[in-house]
Amino acid sequence: MNYLDVTLMAISRAPIEKLKAYKKRMEWGFPYVSSNRNDFNLDFGFAMTEEQMASPEMAGMVKNPAEWLQEWSRSVGTDLATGMREGPGWNVFARENGVVYHTYSRTAPDRFMLVPFFHQLLDQVPRGRGTEEDFPMLRHDEY
Repeated sequence: MNYLDVTLMAISRAPIEKLKAYKKRMEWGFPYVSSNRNDFNLDFGFAMTEEQMASPEMAGMVKNPAEWLQEWSRSVGTDLATGMREGPGWNVFARENGVVYHTYSRTAPDRFMLVPFFHQLLDQVPRGRGTEEDFPMLRHDEY
């Protein structure tokens, strides 16, 4: 999906065959790729190792979550531990003169990153979100 020189691309750690089937069922037109066989999600903080999850800070957040964390896990549709271990988030990259720059990351859990992400995503790109008419949000299937 291109909008004001922006391309939305989704990435998940599931195998590509599973993602292709899900993308087809959801009727999504944007690129959806797999990081199943690489460390992309770990490198950018979108996934945590078992050791990271066992740290006192993370274990404490899961055992005694603040209300906003409970709301966050409900909004992303999973239990808190799984949501934190395999959390949603986004990166913004900019390409200028053939060079790709990593300009922004936002990782979960984040008390201000609740579903839906539409306006939050486009607010992070260089030219902003435009209007609802430019980019209507359509809901489908399990949303």
